[in-house]
Amino acid sequence: MNKNSRHSKLEQLEKFGWHEFWDLCQEIGILNQQADIYEIITKKYAAEDRCYHTIKHVLNCLHLLEKVKDQVEDVPAVKLALWFHDIEKTEAASARTMRDVIKGRLLVSIEIEEVAKLIMDTVHPSNPQTNDGKIISDIDLFGLAATYGQFHATGQLVRQEFPQLTDKEFYRGRLDFFSKILAEQIFKHDCFKQFETKARANLEKESAAIRELLGS
Repeated sequence: MNKNSRHSKLEQLEKFGWHEFWDLCQEIGILNQQADIYEIITKKYAAEDRCYHTIKHVLNCLHLLEKVKDQVEDVPAVKLALWFHDIEKTEAASARTMRDVIKGRLLVSIEIEEVAKLIMDTVHPSNPQTNDGKIISDIDLFGLAATYGQFHATGQLVRQEFPQLTDKEFYRGRLDFFSKILAEQIFKHDCFKQFETKARANLEKESAAIRELLGS
């Protein structure tokens, strides 16, 4: 894909994101501050230290949600959780930011704490207990089932988000994370279990490459 094609695709994705956010605001009763909230969100994801956990990741998650939303029990809650799930460096902090930004701006009822729980379901590994918790967890992990080239490239972007770590420190942590993910079922919801084999193959191949890099 050439540079112009990538730029065009990103523009389309961003346009999709604004329309998605606008529609979500209408649905949950935020009628006058959509642009202000959208600016808060996009600025957070555009921070200089963001390479993978950017607005592009959020929009890819929302695009995937569209494909499985007939399986979702509370679509607005899952959408809102996806918008905020990586807005901070930890899920707990992301949930707090969601509460701070959204609380008091709603004109209709939405369970803010349920949205916070959905955000916490994107901690990995985790054991989501609800249908929607399983779906949001699987959406967040879906990149594990990409082509190996895409999966490896994602890892390089994540590496850039941790400049304070040496390569040895980062890749040892990465190996430990992969080991924990591989120790259990990766995809929790039935509509994503078809991608389990591919995700495991990617994780195992990358783990072997990291062990070789570390000389272990």
